[in-house]
Amino acid sequence: MIVRKVRYKFTPEQSATLVRMHAAGHALYEIADALGKTYEQVRHQARRRGLAFSRANHGKSVVRLPGSVTARGSK
Repeated sequence: MIVRKVRYKFTPEQSATLVRMHAAGHALYEIADALGKTYEQVRHQARRRGLAFSRANHGKSVVRLPGSVTARGSK
């Protein structure tokens, strides 16, 4: 019988790191690099845990200065 090691499972430590880095405002790519996982693995795990990432925070971290970003359609 061949037993395969499942590499895509998250350990409790990795899950805690995901939650902690999400709370700190890190981007999905940064979290994936830190955990040694793919972007899709981290995105799926975040979705299963109910963690939402802003569209701007899917890629590289975005620094937002007060008053520098306006909502669509606002004048």
